[in-house]
Amino acid sequence: PLGALIVLGVIAALQLFTPLAQGLLQGLRFFAWFAIASVLGAFVRWSTAWGIAVLGGGVTAVLFAFLLGAVATLGVCLWPVRSSLVTVDAPEVDLKPMTGYFWRVAAGQIALFTLINADLILAPRLLEGEVLAAYGKAAILARTVIFLPLPLVAAMFPRAVGSTRWRVVLGPAVAVLVISSSAALVLWLWPTVWLRLMFGGFETLAPELLQRYVWAAIPIALVEILLPWLWARDRLGLAMSAVIPMAVFLVFLLGLHDAPERMITAVGGAGWLVLAWLGTGAAMRRLLPN
Repeated sequence: PLGALIVLGVIAALQLFTPLAQGLLQGLRFFAWFAIASVLGAFVRWSTAWGIAVLGGGVTAVLFAFLLGAVATLGVCLWPVRSSLVTVDAPEVDLKPMTGYFWRVAAGQIALFTLINADLILAPRLLEGEVLAAYGKAAILARTVIFLPLPLVAAMFPRAVGSTRWRVVLGPAVAVLVISSSAALVLWLWPTVWLRLMFGGFETLAPELLQRYVWAAIPIALVEILLPWLWARDRLGLAMSAVIPMAVFLVFLLGLHDAPERMITAVGGAGWLVLAWLGTGAAMRRLLPN
């Protein structure tokens, strides 16, 4: 419907400015405001969408919930810097270096997206019926292990730009490992509880797949902390090369038909492969002169 398209267009327009506002907060080290903006936006989306669903609202109404969430996120991001938002005559800027940086970071970001989502995207082609439903629920819930430590990435990035010390990435990496492992342990110990809370019910195979998947997700969480550090340290070629092990992962994954356990093994193996690839490359570049 036309109304849904209009709301979707407004959301897309706001999403163009949200990363800029979030990046400004990170650069100024307003990490508390960054966290508040992210949490408040998610809460507004969830609470509004839940209320609309209870009242029986349609697609346009649900999209309006996402619009409110986007407005809340952007508004909180801009609030602490509102006094600095003035119009000035800016000098001309050479965009070529920025364009080169963008495309190389984009390649690394695409590789990371592939690592996180490729199996879910391909699952409908590889699995069927209850196996597909169980795999989808297990994979979605297991992503808690990946996304829970993300605020550490936001806190690390500004420091990584101005420091060459290894502890800038090693400290957050250890914290990510602890947080992700703790989340994985909680999900592994009580898989049926979390599946029931998240989805209201589950297929017989889902708890077993969830218990496998949470451990496979840990290396992906570590990759999420290593890639931004490489971007901040201007190791863009190395970050972009993550596409190579991703290609290997996809080829291997496409060969796993009707085997959800082997698909999860492929996800975990790809995570460790990318982590070893980037970690070894970073260590070697550290030993070479700049």
